[in-house]
Amino acid sequence: MMAGPVTHVTLAVKVFNKYFRGRNIGEFVIGTSLPDIRYLGVIDRDKSHFENIVFDDLTNLSSFEAGLKLHSLVDSIREEYLINNKYYSLFPASDVLTQAAKVFEDRLLYDKLSNWDEINSYFDVVYKDELNLGISEAAINKWHKILKRYFSHKSQDEDNIILTTEIGFPKERAEEMNQIIQNAQTFKAEQIVLKFYDDFESLLYNA
Repeated sequence: MMAGPVTHVTLAVKVFNKYFRGRNIGEFVIGTSLPDIRYLGVIDRDKSHFENIVFDDLTNLSSFEAGLKLHSLVDSIREEYLINNKYYSLFPASDVLTQAAKVFEDRLLYDKLSNWDEINSYFDVVYKDELNLGISEAAINKWHKILKRYFSHKSQDEDNIILTTEIGFPKERAEEMNQIIQNAQTFKAEQIVLKFYDDFESLLYNA
C-alpha cells in the first residue's frame, strides 16, 4: 500500500540534502507528491507509479523525475517495513484499515517539519514536467489545492473527511477510518512509525 501525502513529503525532505543536493527542492517535492493525483481519475496508476525501483535509479534523474520515482520507492520500502513489524495488526480489522493507518502516520509525522508554509508555496506553480505526463492544467491545479489545504495544519478527523471526499470517496469511508484510529493500539503503532522515519535514510540507500 501507499504512504500518505504528508509522509511522502516528510521523507522526501528528510533525505533531500544527503542524497539529492543540488536539485531543486520544489520540483522534487512536487514530483514525489504528484503520483496520487490518479485518485482524481486523470492518469492511470501505471503511468504515475513504477515497479521494482531501486535507489540507484534515482541518482541521475532531474529533480522532478527523482521525486516522482522516489514516491514509488517509498511505497515499496514502507510497506515491507510495516508488514515485517506487524504494524497493521495494531489496528482493528476493516476494509479501510490500511487507509486509516496512512492517516495515522501523516498525523504523527507532520510535526517532523516546521516549514509547511514554504512547502505549500511549491504548489503555487504548475510545472512543465507535470503537464508532460498528459494531465490537464486544471486537474493539476485542483490536486495542488487539495494538498495545500491538507498540508496547512496537522490533519484532524474533519480534515480526513474533507480529503477523502475531495478525492472521490464517500464520507462514511473517512468516518470509519477515524474510528479505526481511535481504537488502534496507538502507542505501539507510533513507535513503529517513528522508528521507520529514523531508519529511512539507510532503508532508502540499501533499496
